Amino acid sequence: MQKIIFNKTNIESLETPLKRSRVYSTEIEGLFCETFKSGIKTFRVQYKLNNLKYTFTIGRYPSIHPSFAISKAKEVKRLVAEGENPQLAKSENRKEPTFRDYYLREYIPLKISTYEDHKDVKAYFDNDTSPQNIYRIRYSNKVGKGLETLVQNYNSTLRSHSFCNKRMVDISPLDIQKLFLDIPKKQTANQLMRQLRNVFEFYNPSNNPVKLALKKYIKLHASNERTRKATEQELMRLGDALNKIESGFLMDNGFYYQPQKTQAIIIRICLYEGLRPNEIYSMKWEEIEGSRYKTNSKMGDIETELSHATLSELKKLNRNSDYVFEGRKPNSHIKSIRKTWHKACELANITDLELYDLRKTFSSKATQTFGVFDSSKLTNHKSSKVVEKHYSHLDSGETKQRKDQLSETFNSLLNGGGKVINFDKR
Repeated sequence: MQKIIFNKTNIESLETPLKRSRVYSTEIEGLFCETFKSGIKTFRVQYKLNNLKYTFTIGRYPSIHPSFAISKAKEVKRLVAEGENPQLAKSENRKEPTFRDYYLREYIPLKISTYEDHKDVKAYFDNDTSPQNIYRIRYSNKVGKGLETLVQNYNSTLRSHSFCNKRMVDISPLDIQKLFLDIPKKQTANQLMRQLRNVFEFYNPSNNPVKLALKKYIKLHASNERTRKATEQELMRLGDALNKIESGFLMDNGFYYQPQKTQAIIIRICLYEGLRPNEIYSMKWEEIEGSRYKTNSKMGDIETELSHATLSELKKLNRNSDYVFEGRKPNSHIKSIRKTWHKACELANITDLELYDLRKTFSSKATQTFGVFDSSKLTNHKSSKVVEKHYSHLDSGETKQRKDQLSETFNSLLNGGGKVINFDKR
């Protein structure tokens, strides 16, 4: 009987035999690795119970790491010592759902039921959690961002992965690690790990393989979250650039740059309101009543007061469409102003600043001036029930007042300065 230390190096060095062969572990009595002439290597453990011999199959290498085989063998031995038969428990496990079945049939409907603000989602599903219906929901405007993320991650990453076919009780920390390493996009991998941790917490909080994997095998990728904000000097230069873009100007190559009034207005409003660019692109006239702007987007409900500066910009526009910022096609809105934004940054001699960074600039200034919780309210960040109860206390009048104060500061900067608050040092 050949015995070896069960580690990756020793298991990989086992040669393919002419007929199946076994090597036993030096650490755990009865634990062995069986190598077949096909090259397949399988971990098994032998035990006795009530004078009967049993063999429990742990799984194949490399899906099962030697260290996991050892820990599983110890668990088998513990159950035997307590008078339980691991084989019977394994038979019961076969009745447990696969990850795919649990995710689609139980977890998603459970999450749907928690979306109190999206009751129409329940009606949309109508208890149909088939993969086809799950896929269609990506294109529904009735879905909150959180739910949409769950669906997108399933369709883009999990759906075709062998991980989905494993039973929930059989998924190990090493399975989680393999899935993590198989995802090419770093931030997607990070996001999926956090999501799966919640999935398994719903399933069985006492045995969460994702928690163990994050503790022992997985180091999440470093965050690439941007912290870039515009300085007041950059905003002064940006204001001059927007004036040129709005009215048109003669370029160095002798060609005339056609006026881009609408797009210049969008850039200013991004700064004045702190909204996401997509939320501004999709604005409709019917959603604006006086200074009140109320709509529903993929990010959730938006309900805010528009500043005087924004209302002044909107007065420059014609109402030829349902959308405030009409697109080229009928009944559509502008989808992107990337070219105009890059031109504005070029004219203003600004580098490494994205349009979304204007939202960060607004948020930074709001936080410095009014505090983090009021800033969250002004930028329409989703907050917890506790935060909403104790801190999100601004009424519409207060929101309007603070929006006006912030927009006046930014407007002053875009128009060459004046009495401003220095937020470069935040």
